[in-house]
Amino acid sequence: MKQSGGLQIVHLKQIEAPHFLLENHIRAKPIRQITEKYSQSRKTAYNDSPEEEYGYEQKYFAAQGTATAKPPPTFYAQLELANNISSDEEKAKLLQHLLCINNLSDKMLADIVECIITIYSDQEKYELLQLVLKRSLLSNKQLETTVELIHDIRSDNYKANSLKTLLSREQFIAQHFSIIIEATEEIYSDGDKSNFYKDLMNSRYLQLVHYCMLLYAIKNINNDASKRELLCKLAPKLPKTNPKLSRAYIDAADSIYSSQDKATATLAFQ
Repeated sequence: MKQSGGLQIVHLKQIEAPHFLLENHIRAKPIRQITEKYSQSRKTAYNDSPEEEYGYEQKYFAAQGTATAKPPPTFYAQLELANNISSDEEKAKLLQHLLCINNLSDKMLADIVECIITIYSDQEKYELLQLVLKRSLLSNKQLETTVELIHDIRSDNYKANSLKTLLSREQFIAQHFSIIIEATEEIYSDGDKSNFYKDLMNSRYLQLVHYCMLLYAIKNINNDASKRELLCKLAPKLPKTNPKLSRAYIDAADSIYSSQDKATATLAFQ
């Protein structure tokens, strides 16, 4: 700034431009800033328009039907936010949003499930699990991940209903029968457990080894009436010529305390 004849001469370049003129240059880029920490090696092309930038994630979701299973730029940023949310309800809302991605890789789904496990509410866990199990394409690895989540549900009713939803994946059930039975052993209610076993024994892919495991599980039920009902329902499905299977059935029937129920169950295997 110089003075000349009482006048002040100001060089225009010394005047700071109004904020609105600089807005396009200094405006924060939320998506780009958040994801930079997680995907520095990714080269994501953003349009200069803020609206285009903020709409990038929605476009990614829409394109995932044919895209490879790579996480969108904000996936792990949002997942970290979900992990830091204390409210079960709000955390579930954000996880529902992530489950809208059409093509989730095994690792992405495993990371989502790991976050779901931090939710205390069994109802919220159950509802999120239903979203996972209703996905049209789930790999065996992803189905194994869902079983881990079922293990974490404390409520007998929610656990049993989650396992029932899994029954539609019959080939997976046959291939991983032991971990399904293991999950049912955590159900304390004989009613919920028995109802699940009734549906389980209708699976089309069960073989001798599966029936032996199921009979052992039935043997561990406490309620005599439930045990007798299950054995009578299962008996017509079993071959009578296999010694190991016959022994497993008789052992299960013999574990019934009531003489009448024991006799009924034993006679059913003829």
